[in-house]
Amino acid sequence: MNLLATLATFLTPLLGLADGAAETNETNAVIVFALALVGAVLVNIGQHKAISAKVKSLAQVSDPNWGAMFGTFVFGLLLGGLPNLFAEFSAQPAFRYIGLIIAVFSGLYLLSRTITENRRINAPEQAWRLAIVATSVIFGVLYCNSAYHNGLIKGGVDLSGGVNLIYAIDFDSVSDADGSVQSSLTDSDMDALLSALGRRLNPSGAKELVLRAYGNNTHVEIVVPDADAAEIKQLKDIITNTGALEFLILANASKHSKLHTQAESSVELKTNLVVAADDRTEVLGTWVAVSKNTDGNYEYNASGGSLIRRVTYVDGEDEKRILVDGEAFSSSPQETAVRAAFKFVESDVLFSQQVQAIGVTHIEVLMVAPPETERTTGDDLASVRSDIDTQTGSPCVSFTMNSTGSRKFGTFTGNNTSNLLGIVLDHKLLSAATINSRISVSGQITGKFSRAEVDFLVGILRAGKLPGTLTKEPESENKMGATLGAATIEAGTTAILISFAAVLIFIVLYYCCIPGLIAAFALVFNVVLIVALMAMIGASFTLPGIAGLVLTVGMSVDANVLIFERIREELADGSKIRQAIRNGFSRATITIVDANLTTLITAVLLYAIGTDQIRGFAITLILGIIMSMFTAIYASRGFFEISERLGLLKSSSWAFRNFRLVSRDINFLGLRKIMGIASACIIVAAVIVTMQRGQDMLAIDLAGGTSAIFSIDDSVQTADDVEAKIKSAAVDNGVEDLQLTVTSIELSGSAQGWRVDASIDEQQTLMLVLEKAFAGQLPTQSFKITNGQSSAQS
Repeated sequence: MNLLATLATFLTPLLGLADGAAETNETNAVIVFALALVGAVLVNIGQHKAISAKVKSLAQVSDPNWGAMFGTFVFGLLLGGLPNLFAEFSAQPAFRYIGLIIAVFSGLYLLSRTITENRRINAPEQAWRLAIVATSVIFGVLYCNSAYHNGLIKGGVDLSGGVNLIYAIDFDSVSDADGSVQSSLTDSDMDALLSALGRRLNPSGAKELVLRAYGNNTHVEIVVPDADAAEIKQLKDIITNTGALEFLILANASKHSKLHTQAESSVELKTNLVVAADDRTEVLGTWVAVSKNTDGNYEYNASGGSLIRRVTYVDGEDEKRILVDGEAFSSSPQETAVRAAFKFVESDVLFSQQVQAIGVTHIEVLMVAPPETERTTGDDLASVRSDIDTQTGSPCVSFTMNSTGSRKFGTFTGNNTSNLLGIVLDHKLLSAATINSRISVSGQITGKFSRAEVDFLVGILRAGKLPGTLTKEPESENKMGATLGAATIEAGTTAILISFAAVLIFIVLYYCCIPGLIAAFALVFNVVLIVALMAMIGASFTLPGIAGLVLTVGMSVDANVLIFERIREELADGSKIRQAIRNGFSRATITIVDANLTTLITAVLLYAIGTDQIRGFAITLILGIIMSMFTAIYASRGFFEISERLGLLKSSSWAFRNFRLVSRDINFLGLRKIMGIASACIIVAAVIVTMQRGQDMLAIDLAGGTSAIFSIDDSVQTADDVEAKIKSAAVDNGVEDLQLTVTSIELSGSAQGWRVDASIDEQQTLMLVLEKAFAGQLPTQSFKITNGQSSAQS
C-alpha cells in the first residue's frame, strides 16, 4: 500500500497528460506512458529478489520508501527516454522534461538517503531536504542558463530599450449618452481603458510595460521592453481586439421572415444593423463577418438551414448580395457559383478557394438581435479556461456563466431550441452549432483552433471587453534605445556586482569557513532561484529591480545573522553543538518568519491594488521573501546538520566564539523617553521639509512635463551627450533643476532620432532650450505631459 500510495502521488498529474494524449489520438504517447508505468512496477516485483531490493541491499539502507522511490526513478527514466524511439511524437518534449524532473529528484533522494544513512552521518531525516535542495539547485542553474541563451532573461526599457507604440482611439466606437460622437475620453474612461489593456497585455504584472494616456485623452502610448518582432505582432493583435463576446442566433429565412425582408431592402447600407421599417430604433438583427484563420481561409462551419448571407464580391465594383439557401438560382454565374460553394462545403480550404476564385471579398451571416432580457455577452462569464473538445480532440475554450448570465442564457437557449447558436467575438463569427436543449451554466467555444489561438481567446475573454476601441494600426511605432545612458548602466551594474561580492566576502570572513560558506551558498542559491522564477514568468529586469535583488540578498543575510547569533547564544548557555544548531534554527525561525511576514503582506497588497510597475516590484519582492526564507531556514539547516555530523562544526569553532563590542545587557526600555522624543522630532522635521518642497519632490513620471521627438546630426551620438547639451542650454535659459529622460529612437527610414521627456510645463520653453542646445533645429513633434500623462499641443 505504501508503494502504491507514493506512486499515485507522483503519477496522478501524468495521468491527465496521458488522457489528453489519448483524446488527441497520440497513440505513441499512451504507449510510452504505459511502458514507463509497467517498468516502475516490474522493478519492485519479487520482494527480496526484486531489482529495487537488490540495489537497496547494496546501498545498505533501511528506507521504507526505497521501493516506491526506485520505481519512480525508473518511471522517470523510461518516460524521458522512450519518446526518442518514435520519430513522430508531438508529446515528446513534455514527456522528456517531466521524465527528467522525476528521474533527477527521485535519483537524488536515493543518493541522499544512501549518504545520510552512513554510520558517520546517521541523519536519514535529512534525505528529503537534501534531495529537494539539490534538485532546486540543478534545475535553477540549468533554467537560468537556458533562459539566458534563449533570450528569456529580458532587460527593461532602462537597460535594453524597447518599442514605443502610440495608438489613436477610434471614437466612432465611442459615443455619449445622446448618441453624439466623442472627440476625447473622460479621465475615468481613459483609466478604465488603460486598466483593461493592462489586464490583457500584462496579466501577471511581471512585465515592465508602460501604459499611459497620450494627447488630450485621444491616444494611448504603450512602451514594450526588449521585444522581438513576433512579440510585437502578438501584442498588436491583443491590443486591437475589443473582446466583445456575444451569443446570437443565426437568422433563418423561414423562421425570421420579417428580418429577411428588411435585410433585403437594406443590403447596400454600410451599417451592420438591420432595423424595423416602422420603428428605426428597433434593431431586428445584425450582420456578422465570417472569420478567417491565419492562412486567410474562411472558417465556414455554418452551412445549411436556409441561412441568410450577405456576400461582397468584385464585379467591376464592390457589390453586396443577399443569398439564402433553398431559393431559386439567379442567372448570374457568380451567384450560382457562390451558392454552390455554400451548399457543398467540404473543407475551409476548398470553400475559400471556390469563393475567392470568383471574386468574393467578404462573407457575412445575418444574426437575430435577442431581447435585452436574454442578451448574453462576455460580461456574463464567470470563468474561462483552455480545454479539449471531447468529440474532435481539438483545443477549445470552456466557459462558465455567473448567476445572472445563467438565467439569461438559459432563457435564451430555451426559447431557441433547434436554432443555430453563433458565438461572436468582435463582430466575427467564431463557431455555430444547433441548440438541442436548454443551456444555462457552461458551454464550449469550438472550432478549428490551434492551442495558441485558444490561449489567445482565453486571455482576451479573461481580461474583459475594452471600454474603447483603438485603431487597427499604431499611428507611431519607434524602436527605442535604453533610457539610461551607457555610463549610468555601467556604473550601476558595477556597483551592484561590487556590493553583492562585498556581502559574500563579509559573511564568509565574519562567520569563518564552513558556516560562512554555507551562508554564502544560501545567498547565491537564493539569487539563482529568484532569477529563474522571474525568467519563467516573463519578468523584465530593470536596474532598480536588480538593485532590489541585491536588497533581497541583504534580507537573506539578516536571516543568517539571526540564526548564527542564536546558535552562539545557545552555546554560551551550555548547549551542545548539535542541540544548539537545532534550537538556533527553530527559535530564530519564529523571528525570521514574523519579520518577513509583515513585508510579505505589504507586497501582496501592492500586487493586488498597484499599477503594472508597482505589481512588477511586488512580484520581485514576494519571490525574494519566499526564496530567502527557503534558503536561509530550510536549505541551510540541512548543510549545518550534515557538517556537524561530519565533525566540521564544533562548539570551539571560531565562527561560534562569543566576541562582542558591546554588552548584551542593554536597557532599551530605560531609553524609551529619549528615543521617543528624538523620533517625534525627526518625524515632524520630515513632514515640514516634505510640505515645503511639495511638487518639487516629484519626478517627471509623476509631476509631468513636456515630451519632444526630433533628429540631430551625427556629431552627437550618445544619450549622455544629448542630455548634457540640453541641461547646459536649460541653465542658459533660466531653467534650474531640470529633470529629463533622453531616449534614442529609430525614425522613418531607419534614421536615428531622440525623444526627450523634460520637467518643463511650457512647450515653447522646451523648444527654446532645444534650439539653444542644437543650433536652431526645431523638434518635429511635441507633446505636453501632465500628471504622468500626455496631452496634445498644436
